[in-house]
Amino acid sequence: MPLYNQAAFMQQHRTFNEEQGTTMNRKIIATIASVLLIFGVSACSESSTTSNDAPTSTSSSSKQNAEAKKKASEKKKQEAKEKQALKTAKTTLSNKITEAHSLLDSSNNNVADPQTRVDLTNAINTATAFTGSDSAEYNQAANSLQKAMDTVTASVKQKNQNDAAAAAAAAAQAAQQAQAAQQAQAQSRSAAPQQSSNQGGTGSLYATCRDGSQSVSRPGAPNYQGMCSHHGGIAQKLGLR
Repeated sequence: MPLYNQAAFMQQHRTFNEEQGTTMNRKIIATIASVLLIFGVSACSESSTTSNDAPTSTSSSSKQNAEAKKKASEKKKQEAKEKQALKTAKTTLSNKITEAHSLLDSSNNNVADPQTRVDLTNAINTATAFTGSDSAEYNQAANSLQKAMDTVTASVKQKNQNDAAAAAAAAAQAAQQAQAAQQAQAQSRSAAPQQSSNQGGTGSLYATCRDGSQSVSRPGAPNYQGMCSHHGGIAQKLGLR
């Protein structure tokens, strides 16, 4: 090969190799850039996800804490309410026992049915010995005691009504007896000249008995003996008729 041709060939070969090398380098650089770009996007995505998840987790934890505090506060309020209710129930039962003792004393010999006072005494003893930790149980004990007290109160009322009725009946009987006595006195005054023994007479002796009835002797009876014997005795001698 002529010398100039060989030199030209070498120059062309060098130029080709340079061009191939440049092309290869560009491809490598492009590939590296693509890989770096992919990794960069992935990192940004992960960072963004982590950043977004953090507030959500914090918000959820805060909400749980708030709910826990709310439940604790409600529980505390409920316990305080139950404690106050128990205290009130104990006081109510204690006051009711005092009232029951007073009623038991005032109703002595003043009830229509004495058994009601016995039942009240038993109820007082039961209520006094009662112990518990629930307000509803104390309220129930107080209600049971109140029922026994109501029974005694009703028996006292019945006794008062019975006494009033008996007093009215006695008054009516007394009035009737007084009226009979007045009638007997009037008849005695009208028959005064004949209020003597019927000795030797043929008429009958008349008398007003204590129960208001009249008694007549057999004709010719000498005196009033035996008259009104079954009617409480003689209230007024009316004389001979």
